[in-house]
Formats: sequence, C-alpha cells, structure tokens
Amino acid sequence: MQALVVGLNIKSAPVELLERLSIHHSQSRDCLRRLSSATGLRGLVMLNTCNRLEFYTFAAEGGDCADYLRRRLLAPAAETSGVPGPAEQEQGQETGSETGPESEQWIYTYTGLRALSHLFRVAAGLDSLVLGETEIQGQIARAYENAAAAGTVNKLINVWFQRALAFGKNARCRTGIDRYSTSVGSIAVELARQTAGDIRGRRILILGAGEMSELTVKHLAARGASLVMVSNRSLAKAQKLAATYNFKAYPLTELAECLERADIVFTATAAKRFIVRRADLGPVMIRRDYRPLLLIDMAVPRDVEPAVDQLAGVRRLDITDLREAAGRRRQSREAAALRIAALVERETADFNRWLASQEVLPTIKAFRRQAEAVKTEQLNRALAKLAGLTPAQKNAVQAMAHALVNQLLHPPIAALNDLADSEEGRDYALALRKLYNLTVDETESNAPAASP
Repeated sequence: MQALVVGLNIKSAPVELLERLSIHHSQSRDCLRRLSSATGLRGLVMLNTCNRLEFYTFAAEGGDCADYLRRRLLAPAAETSGVPGPAEQEQGQETGSETGPESEQWIYTYTGLRALSHLFRVAAGLDSLVLGETEIQGQIARAYENAAAAGTVNKLINVWFQRALAFGKNARCRTGIDRYSTSVGSIAVELARQTAGDIRGRRILILGAGEMSELTVKHLAARGASLVMVSNRSLAKAQKLAATYNFKAYPLTELAECLERADIVFTATAAKRFIVRRADLGPVMIRRDYRPLLLIDMAVPRDVEPAVDQLAGVRRLDITDLREAAGRRRQSREAAALRIAALVERETADFNRWLASQEVLPTIKAFRRQAEAVKTEQLNRALAKLAGLTPAQKNAVQAMAHALVNQLLHPPIAALNDLADSEEGRDYALALRKLYNLTVDETESNAPAASP
C-alpha cells in the first residue's frame, strides 16, 4: 500500500481540456461512491476546482488502480458521474476515449513520498496558479467534507487531509506569504485596474455568487469600488453577497440590462455553457454606442464566448491572462515559497514516520497484549501462593511485575518505532511476530509507509 495522487491542473493542461473534464459539484459525491465501488478503495478524495481535478487515495503497490483513475480522469464529465461498477468492468466497458490518447500527457501520477508531499504543497498554495493563494484551503476542506459525506474516507485519508489543512494554514503564518495579494480574485481586480485604470466610480458587474465572486467583491470593495452589481442564477445568493457590501443584486434574466450599464465585468459561475455570448452581446454594444467594456472571465469552463473579441469596444481576458499576470508577480513571493518548500519536506517526513508507526502498530499491540497476558497469569499464580501478604506487600509485588514487563518491552518497542519507516523496521516487526508467535490483528491499522 502507498499514497497515490492522479490528476491534472491549469498550470500545464490546456483550459479546453479542463473544461471538458470538469465535474459539477452536484455530481462529486456520486462520482466518488462509484469510483470507490469500482476500485475497492476505502479511502478516496476528489479535489475538483476551476484549476485542477485530482484524486487522492492509498492503493496497493503494483496494482492497476492508478491506470484506472487515469482512464476515469479522461472521461467526459457526464460519463465520469456514471462510472461503471466492477461487473461492468469485467465486461470490458470503457469510457473517456473521446478525449483522445494525446491528453494522457497532461496527467500526472505521484506515489509514495511524492504523493504525500503533493497534498502539502497544494494546501500551502505552492502548486496553485497564483503562488501562495488562499482559496485552495477552503477547496481542500470542501473536497474532504464531500468525501466524508460520500463515505469514501478512512483513517489514513482523515489524518492526511487534516494535517494538510493545518500545515497550509501554519505555513502561511510562519513564512508571511499570506501578506501578499495572492488570490485569483485579487489578481483579476489588479488586472482590471491595469487595463481600465482606476476602478473607483466605474460600474462593475459580478456574474456569479460563489467563493470566487465573493473574494473578488471583497477586493473590489478594498479598492474603493462602490457601483457594483451582482447577478446570479439564484437571486437569493446574489442578494446575500451584495448585501454584505451594500451593492445591488439582479437576477440573471436581467443580464443584458446589466451588461448595458457596466464598464467592467468579472465572471465566475459554475455554468457549463457560455453566459455571455457574441450573439447576445452584439446588440448590447450597439445600445452602449460601443462604449468600452472589459470582461474578465475567471471561470473554468469559461463564461464568456471567445468570439466576443470580434466586437468593437470589447476587451476580454480569461484564465490564461490571469495565469500570465500571476507569473509576473511570482518574484515577490519566491523567498517565502522556498521556506514553505523546506517545511513541506519536514512535514512529509514527519507524516511518513507516523504512517510507518501505524504499519508496525498491530505488532506492537500484539506484543504488549501477549506480555500483559503472561504477566497477569504469572502474577495471579504467585499471589495465590503468597496468601499471607499485607495489602502493601501485594501492591509492591504487582508494581514489580509491571516494572519488569515495561522494562523488558521498552527496548524492542522503541527500536521498532525508530526503524518503522525503513525496510529494516518491517523485517524487525516480522521477526518479532515469528519469535513470539504473536497473534496480530491487522485491522488495528491499515496504514502503509510511503515508498521513497
């Protein structure tokens, strides 16, 4: 058994591929259950965001789990939500071929220590589009909660993700990387300022009312924006977000009117189709008398049809432009990122030692149980022959028996813990089992140590 990560992200994969593979949040739990059933994995988490799609699990070394997850990863979203079960697998049914074998190049597969450290790096923002970004913390937490709700978490996944979330928070505090403007929302607002000038007094439209939109509104308010409109398919959500900053909310049915009044538009919806299309925006631009309109599309899949670039007065920026802008701002965060990278190495090594200790834990527990059983049996026999002992003398005999057992157990158990993350330690545990004919309960821990 070893840690396993299979995925792809916006840093290397084309945005068009991420759009095709995107899984709606409403389907994530069903997808997890089906994948867990198909693979037999007892612990599985899917981290599905605008910028990445990854599976985290622990799987048997040399098994076909990684290959199976790679195939599932390339399945179109509609098919991934209906992942075949074991019976269908046996019949040779496959999905995802429409994506094409060339898409394989974008997928990464990490095992062992590399897989363990990857989650810590992701949690700390080192693998994000914007180095050190903070949104990923909440996204990891929701991915873990989704897996828990789907029933696809176990002890290893629990500890791994809880430690990753704590590490991400602590790493930012210790290195100061969170002092920098690192979120995608802040980059988008800064990009708008650089492109359109001072945003104060500009009429700004926010499409979407999710986390990305909320963070964007927060940064707009910090920049002094006051004439902000929020539009969403759910008017209640738009009203809730707008009310926080005393902005105005509109239903998505009034999108054309909002676009007619806006100077700058930020979009971050979960829609699977374009929200702003060339055919719809063309008449709007005529009514605006082609007054300049800046569209910043933060969504994946994209909300704004690229063809709007052909319209006079329209300037469109999307996730690719945000990626380039983020790259230009990386230098100010490189020093902090290097310190976090060092912390990741230490955290990975520490967590791997814990995993290793879990692997030898059943042997240690069996060793202690056997020693305690022998001690209890021999102590009862001795006390039965020493019926005339006073309570104080009886307590002294019992204390001596406890001390003898603890002193005899301490050296081999300490050595076993010290060597737990090595091949020698696993050989030592096996020898201990054979020497003492230990009855080991493997269900007491299923934790593997990661392979380097």
